[in-house]
Amino acid sequence: MVELIIKNGLVFLEGEKFEKVDIGISDGKIAKIGNLKNLNASEVIDADGFVVSPGFIDMHSHDDFALTSGKPLLYKTYQGITTEVTGNCGISGAPLNERTDDFIKVNIAIIGNTGGKILWNSWDEFIETLKRANLSLNVVPLTGHGNLRLVSAGKKEKLNRDEIKKMKRNLEEIMEKGGWGFSTGLIYSPGIFSSTDEIVSLAEVVSKYGGIYSTHIRGEGDTVIEAVKEACFIGEKAGVFVEISHLKCAGMKNWGKMDEVIKIIEEEKDVNFDVYPYTAGATHISALLPPSIRKKENIKELLSDVGVREKVKKEMLEDRSEWENFLLNCGAEKIIISSVNSEKNREIEGKNLKEISEMRRKDVVECILDIVTDEDGMAGIIVFSMSESNVKKLIKHKKGFIGTDGLPGKHPHPRLWGTFPRILKKYVREEKLISLKDALYKFTKGPAEKLGLKKRGEIKEGYFADIVIFDPDRVKDNASFSNPEVKPDGIPYVIVNGEVIISNGEFTGKTSGKVLLKT
Repeated sequence: MVELIIKNGLVFLEGEKFEKVDIGISDGKIAKIGNLKNLNASEVIDADGFVVSPGFIDMHSHDDFALTSGKPLLYKTYQGITTEVTGNCGISGAPLNERTDDFIKVNIAIIGNTGGKILWNSWDEFIETLKRANLSLNVVPLTGHGNLRLVSAGKKEKLNRDEIKKMKRNLEEIMEKGGWGFSTGLIYSPGIFSSTDEIVSLAEVVSKYGGIYSTHIRGEGDTVIEAVKEACFIGEKAGVFVEISHLKCAGMKNWGKMDEVIKIIEEEKDVNFDVYPYTAGATHISALLPPSIRKKENIKELLSDVGVREKVKKEMLEDRSEWENFLLNCGAEKIIISSVNSEKNREIEGKNLKEISEMRRKDVVECILDIVTDEDGMAGIIVFSMSESNVKKLIKHKKGFIGTDGLPGKHPHPRLWGTFPRILKKYVREEKLISLKDALYKFTKGPAEKLGLKKRGEIKEGYFADIVIFDPDRVKDNASFSNPEVKPDGIPYVIVNGEVIISNGEFTGKTSGKVLLKT
């Protein structure tokens, strides 16, 4: 007797073919695989004509605060994600203290709202909060370098030896308690001010525990080659596994650099990357500002000063390689305001900066600074910066995994709801860019091995029953830039730790996700 049988499904076990087998699930794990017609179960799912896959692993998410809001993250579960890696781009749910207040306020557009007051400071308290949350998927938490830096030293450009030691001690404590690694956001404050040596010293701590270093590299445009080389150097120097976040060559003039970027990564044994299947990315509007103003704590007040404002405007129009200038690299018409908080700016949601400039009869830079001031830096933006041919190269590449990079705010990028089904529809079924077998490796076993997840990522007896059942002929994404919060089709069942979370395409009310700690 088992609790659940999935019968007649197409399962990739080994070799080159999918086999029609039954799967018996008991006590949250896969108990039997084979012909189970003589075995009884309290629940049976007939998966005839469907693929039965290990649950999908989102290698790059930003749901740290959203997970604590009290609501299960069905935008991930509906698309087959059963495990997600949080704490990316140097921003995580913990640790926190009074020095991180401004940092968290600006990044609410990235990591989501808590649905109320933040009731924790330490990493331990955050993990306990997650454990009490209604999780519809498993959570693999990374620690953000921005959090570590600010908690340890405040908003400073250069840290002294004692401050770096404090960061290392804090990170070591987290790793000892089951942390999976740390991340950097090297185009954001405070990561933008950190030296390579500082990052190496933290990566060495992570390396001792077999963790990973995930990085939003120091530049994805003009300096992308140098930035990828820096990530690889950190990996070599610290002896740590490296995951390059949402790899891209941003801006048309940089699209031709992709082959060299890939060649650099191919030469490194322990370096991988993640990618999402869209030519646009998303972040907050403060990313459009130059470092000289981003490092300040009172940006809104500073921009009210005419002299400061003119200096910032001048820097934003200078073609320099010291920082990632989305405005010059991509163009005003390729940057969309996706979300605002104030009613004053509601009319500009969904419009690009060129349209806003024409509406308001102001130049583009003035419009950006007005929005930054009005929204206190918390407006969301979508930036069309990539080429489709490069996206295809990365999705196809053997070192590439998949990350939604979804931001859980208002009017999100469609990747929050559509990443995995979009790949299955567009790049597997329609364009045949990659085989179903290779796609599922990128979704499941590959990232599980990279992270060191035990007994997940494969359909094997004794493994945790994180399972997705989908129709390979019907699966598709429905989320779009104009209507992003639409669930996909063709994924009728999602099972997390043996519990059916999605049944016949609908949420069952069960929340069996767990906080996974590295042991």
